[in-house]
Formats: sequence, C-alpha cells, structure tokens
Amino acid sequence: MEVKPLTYIHFSVQLAKDTEWAPAGYEVAFAQFELPVEAEVIDPDDYSTSPVVLQTHDSLTIKTNVFEGLFDKVTGRISSYKYNDKKLILDGPGLNFWRPPIDNDLYVVNDWKEKYFFYIL
Repeated sequence: MEVKPLTYIHFSVQLAKDTEWAPAGYEVAFAQFELPVEAEVIDPDDYSTSPVVLQTHDSLTIKTNVFEGLFDKVTGRISSYKYNDKKLILDGPGLNFWRPPIDNDLYVVNDWKEKYFFYIL
C-alpha cells in the first residue's frame, strides 16, 4: 500500500502592533485545511530568491520566482495565490456568518438586509 503525502494550507492572523492585551506577533486566529491535491516534492532552490513586496493604494503583492500572492488592502482578502504560474486559490475567504433574527429583530430585518448586510461582503 502506497502512502501519499497530504497537502495542507495554514492561515495565521497575528497582531501587527502591541495592544493593551497582547504584544505584536500574538496569534489571534488560525486555521488549517487539507487541500484536495497530492503533494509534490519542492526543490529548496525554488525559493532561492528573496520575496519582493509590491504595493499600490489598494493591493499588496508578495512575489518570489515561483510564488505570487495578491492581497486586497481594502477588504483584507486574498485576491490571488499562484505557484509556478498556476492559480491555486480562485478567491480568498470572505465573511461567512449569519445570526437569525429573533422576535426583537422582526420589524427591522428587511431594512437591515437591504441596507447593510449584503454590502459588507
């Protein structure tokens, strides 16, 4: 029986600056997901170039000779993630939450949906 290596992607959100409750670098959230692909062996020489960071008013790009990550500075989402010019992430994670309305909300639910909820995505 052949055992195939698994591929995971790990996300970590850390504080950029010191706060009253935690120092810079403190991890406030993390997630790890198994990707539905087979892992490939990566040659360490692929990462021989230092990353280059490019910024515009609304985006941040991190590039090496084999990797490119594009981030939207307005929404904080991953816009693109490429390895060897192959797009691995089509669109970054977005808000995914819903609190069902309770009795106290019933008179404003439609107003809230129309004016606020769908515009924050």
